[in-house]
Amino acid sequence: MRLLQAGTGALFVLSCLLFTGCGDDVHMIRVTPDMLTLTEKGATVQLKSMGLTRTEVPVKTEGTFSYRSKDPAVATVSPDGTVTAVGNGQTNIVSELGDAFGESIIRVCLPYVLDVQPTEMTLPIGGVQKVKAKLVDCEDKPIVTPTIEYEVNDKSKIQIEEGGTLIGLEAGDVILTVKSKGLDAQVKINIPPIPEELLEKMRAERSKGGHRGSGGRGGGSYEPDSNVSHLLKGWKFGSDGKVKVGSE
Repeated sequence: MRLLQAGTGALFVLSCLLFTGCGDDVHMIRVTPDMLTLTEKGATVQLKSMGLTRTEVPVKTEGTFSYRSKDPAVATVSPDGTVTAVGNGQTNIVSELGDAFGESIIRVCLPYVLDVQPTEMTLPIGGVQKVKAKLVDCEDKPIVTPTIEYEVNDKSKIQIEEGGTLIGLEAGDVILTVKSKGLDAQVKINIPPIPEELLEKMRAERSKGGHRGSGGRGGGSYEPDSNVSHLLKGWKFGSDGKVKVGSE
């Protein structure tokens, strides 16, 4: 009977040493995952904490682990240990219980550069130019097949074709906004008016019913200036007297 009691006691002590650290204080905290990279803004990960003795034996804990981020501009953490990616960089998430603590290293690598070229351009009426846009991550590596959207603040002046190809439609200043992965960049575009000398020739041809750009009609022989001729769809005079691309 005494042997059984002794054996039971030894088993209890062994169990405490191996699994629960019975009677020991929490000396350190193991946080898992201990290192992680997040690649999207708003992405989350749930941290878990475990109390350890000096000999790194798991120990039952009383109370609740508290969490804090050393750099909330990189990642924040909620009271339950949910980490949320905010911005590029690296921070440590600290888990604390009494005097014990542990850390998880969180690295955030977001698409941080939306590289758009050119950022300013002059686009003639009827002219065609392509805006090149690419998305790179925090290691300056291109992101494969990103979705890139193009928007213009005045569709009457710019026509946007697939892949960022622009066609000047009417004189004026417009802003093209390029968007991808929550980022945006702007391109300032000036569509200059057709020179007055050229306009006079166009008006003369128009009055004769002659050729008006590549899409004109009649027997005139006038050809538009080469600066505005490639991929020109035809010129017209709008009701406001401005020259536009299109057919009447």
